[in-house]
Amino acid sequence: MPLQNAASRRQQVPAELWEGIAREAQEAVAVDELRIDVDFKQNLDAFWDTSHKKRACVRRLNLSLSNRNSETQSDKSLKEIFEWIDRCFADTRKVHINSSYDKSLLKFLAYSRCIC
Repeated sequence: MPLQNAASRRQQVPAELWEGIAREAQEAVAVDELRIDVDFKQNLDAFWDTSHKKRACVRRLNLSLSNRNSETQSDKSLKEIFEWIDRCFADTRKVHINSSYDKSLLKFLAYSRCIC
């Protein structure tokens, strides 16, 4: 199902597919909730440096970070991830980042949510 005009729906896509959709979209993509599954490893860091012609309107963004093959972990910081979010998304009210491999990242995120 295409994401275009899929407002008020949940969508889940791998990072590679999301990148293609966002790059090719002629109009801003609009969804209520979007989950992007990201293989968080160093050789895919270019994903976080992208921006698009149109920022996607996503109310709730869920980034699921994993490192399926235990390769060298990405060097990207939370600051860089949030800068990517700011470049690529509009009208986002809630961001959730979870990590299946880095428990220190999860602790930091839990703490940062408490002080916001």
